[in-house]
Amino acid sequence: VSGKVMEIQDLQHLESVVDKAGSSLLCVFFYTRSCGVCKELLRDFTSLCEEVRGSSRQHSPAAAGSQHK
Repeated sequence: VSGKVMEIQDLQHLESVVDKAGSSLLCVFFYTRSCGVCKELLRDFTSLCEEVRGSSRQHSPAAAGSQHK
């Protein structure tokens, strides 16, 4: 899953995500909901993922073709 923040539910879910990532970069961030710094970092990770998704859309052939209309 490219450019997405997701909450892992259990070990089986984590193993599935790792398997699907293959050789792609996978960032695992452990946090607690009561930690203020963790909430800030989660917001930063979410923003970064949105940038990655936006960047990959701009570089895709379909997006490039639609920009030239």
